[in-house]
Amino acid sequence: MKQLNFFEHLGEILRPETDFVNALPMPTQKDIANKFNIPDGFATDLRQENSREAQKAIQPHLSRLHSIILSALNNLGGEATKDEIAAFTCLKSEQVHKRMSELEKQGKVIPNGKRKGDAGVNITIWKIKV
Repeated sequence: MKQLNFFEHLGEILRPETDFVNALPMPTQKDIANKFNIPDGFATDLRQENSREAQKAIQPHLSRLHSIILSALNNLGGEATKDEIAAFTCLKSEQVHKRMSELEKQGKVIPNGKRKGDAGVNITIWKIKV
């Protein structure tokens, strides 16, 4: 019988068919809630509360963020993706994404097609509504 070196032995342990960690059943959210006596809907309530708090915190800054995004769109030739706007303004892509739907509801921007983003997936091109 061949003696395995440390790395060969490690490779034997980590082979998918001997990977005992991944073979263990993962508890569901309901299992965890039952184990710790967490009432149904508690996690959902917390997420909704966090969302309300975030919305309240951003409220005083919305008009300034909307102006920054619209100015960036103008400077980028009137149309751009959220990632292009984020790069131009130094905002996070998620920040721009959330503001675009608000600007669309206000009738200030419209979707104008799609283009491949950095991740290789199609993303919306936004255009200033004239």
